[in-house]
Amino acid sequence: MSRPTGPKLQVSSAGARNYITVGTGRSAALLSFLRGHQVRCDPPEPSSVGLDTIDLGRHADVRKVQALLEGWA
Repeated sequence: MSRPTGPKLQVSSAGARNYITVGTGRSAALLSFLRGHQVRCDPPEPSSVGLDTIDLGRHADVRKVQALLEGWA
């Protein structure tokens, strides 16, 4: 299985909000991957700039999610 291409993904924070910014073409696959690993997250809102933002659940383990991202991307 080939890995997705693109910039390295990372969990970002703004106040109490944790999120991941990902290219629109990769957001559905990333959302499915995260949910498959029991990470609570909201589907991205439609974007016109080519980037989607996936919001993580309020009590998401940011370190665990970042480790998952490093294994995925």
